[in-house]
Amino acid sequence: MKTVLVLIFSLLATACSIEEIQDELGVEYDPTESIEGATWTTECLSTGAGAFQKRSVIYSNGTYTQTTLAYSDLCETADVEIKEVGSYALQGPTRDDSIMIKLDRTVAVYSVKPLTASVSSAYRSASLCGVSTWSQGVAQDLLGKNCNGSVMPSLGQKIYDLYAISPNSGDLRFGIMDITNPGTSSATRPVAVATNPRYRK
Repeated sequence: MKTVLVLIFSLLATACSIEEIQDELGVEYDPTESIEGATWTTECLSTGAGAFQKRSVIYSNGTYTQTTLAYSDLCETADVEIKEVGSYALQGPTRDDSIMIKLDRTVAVYSVKPLTASVSSAYRSASLCGVSTWSQGVAQDLLGKNCNGSVMPSLGQKIYDLYAISPNSGDLRFGIMDITNPGTSSATRPVAVATNPRYRK
């Protein structure tokens, strides 16, 4: 049960290495290689404490959807679905010779849906995120809510990110957000993409 309770919080941390794609810097930007118009997914990712997740993203026609499925097994039966939906704008490469593309997102939806009776019961008993009406298969709006000390994205919040698609492997990776570059403004946009997780079409 402890694993079930920490599932939502494990999703707040990204399994990434603070490392830029050094071998691909200097590759000429190819505008036909875009994040748009495809579904990108990760492999099964360990988030520690016996918890796992799979992520998927879709960017199309100015709208994005990011979905994370959380598991207490090796990505066989999902326990929780976390969904973020909003609008986006591509701002071009970070510099002329870079494959890193500036990506601005505006959050409209941030919801969590328990997918099993045991998870919904545990969330309800704990009043997770201040919510006491958790129910299996029903998404709860968590925009701006404080969940165990972590504040969820708020309505209209802008996230200044970047992404890169490897011209060699085709992997999609997003920016590293940390204390120095949290992505809260264009000036604090990440300066490098994470080695992991990697998304593929």
